[in-house]
Amino acid sequence: MDIPRVRKYIDWNPFFALWQLHGKYPNRGYPKIFNDERVGGEAKKLFEDANKLIDTCAAELCIKAAVAFYPAASRGDDIVMFKDESRLEEIGIFHAMRQQTGEAPYMALSDFVAPVGGPNDYIGMFAVTCLGADALAAKYVADHDDYNSIMIKALADRLVHIHYRYLLSY
Repeated sequence: MDIPRVRKYIDWNPFFALWQLHGKYPNRGYPKIFNDERVGGEAKKLFEDANKLIDTCAAELCIKAAVAFYPAASRGDDIVMFKDESRLEEIGIFHAMRQQTGEAPYMALSDFVAPVGGPNDYIGMFAVTCLGADALAAKYVADHDDYNSIMIKALADRLVHIHYRYLLSY
């Protein structure tokens, strides 16, 4: 993925929240936060620093994702994953917890998966990572540059979020 090209898909609001920059209505959220008289200037500087760091480090970062789907069935509050369509060999169990507060019914994720012996159902999962971010952060720490170490971790988090949304758009 061309990291500089996808910067327009970054959700900057969690990025600013990480740095404890919260605008007041009507200047909450990106890009209105730049107009906030209390934090707007600092938010703009942080945004510019982040984009410079993206330009500088993009070649050292790589976004990777894995997606998998498995035959599955619910058994009580648990979700059982099977090796294949025969549904004979269990390869994992997700223990779902029922809601603990609120009004009945107390739901669990397993309530949304067909029960063992019922119609065939499936479970899907994904994982996304930003390779190279840890090495860059460690390099900045070794150089006594905590600001850029935190910045690269925050950007990696946002870039992973982009990739997740990008995957869903396919």
